[in-house]
Amino acid sequence: MKSRFEQVLALVERAVPLLSHLAQVGLFALTAWGLFHTVIPLYQKAVVDEQVAKQQVQLAQLTQRLQENYDRNRKLIAAEFARLVGPACSGLLTPAPDQSKPGSKDFYTEALDTDVEKCLSDQLQVFAALKDLTKPDQDALSMQVHQIGEHLNAVRLTARMEYNLIAATGPSVGPILVERSAQQALATMKLIGASDQQMAEATRKMAAQRKQSLVIKEYLDEFTRNMVILRSMSWPPITSSE
Repeated sequence: MKSRFEQVLALVERAVPLLSHLAQVGLFALTAWGLFHTVIPLYQKAVVDEQVAKQQVQLAQLTQRLQENYDRNRKLIAAEFARLVGPACSGLLTPAPDQSKPGSKDFYTEALDTDVEKCLSDQLQVFAALKDLTKPDQDALSMQVHQIGEHLNAVRLTARMEYNLIAATGPSVGPILVERSAQQALATMKLIGASDQQMAEATRKMAAQRKQSLVIKEYLDEFTRNMVILRSMSWPPITSSE
């Protein structure tokens, strides 16, 4: 019969492998727990961070492309507006005067009587593409149109005063210059027997018309320069919120 010591020793010998196995199982469980609660979350966070970073880069690239497209579009909108209002507000669309109707305006008179500031403002109000601009850009375009309108109105009024003065008094003192075609017309008048007084009157009238046409040309040249300014106007910076 085994002694008590031997029985305890045998029990310990059986328990040691079991405890070792349990310890290994516990260590595995602890490792698995640590892996699940530390390593895996860190890996998942790294994956998420990488995806977020990629999406941020893609978003930045998309935003840049959108801003570049919008910048091109607003420049095209300004150019289109300048193209539309040029003929409408300069008098170029004025039909030929109807000689049968008293008071019918010719192109020169219509051009100098057109309130450019009001015309540009009215055209802007009905300009369909205006709604495609952001509020800051709408304000910028409106301000540019207002400034150009004010400037051209001042130039127009000065030109109209000079134009009317020529009509009332004839060309300024000095050599009376006429175009080659007018010179030919005067030569024809001379051949058919026009008097010296008639020749002098016709010469002064043609010279006055030439002077008036130069006044109109200077005004329209300034109008054209300002339409170029409108086409190439400076726009506010584009913000990401837009």
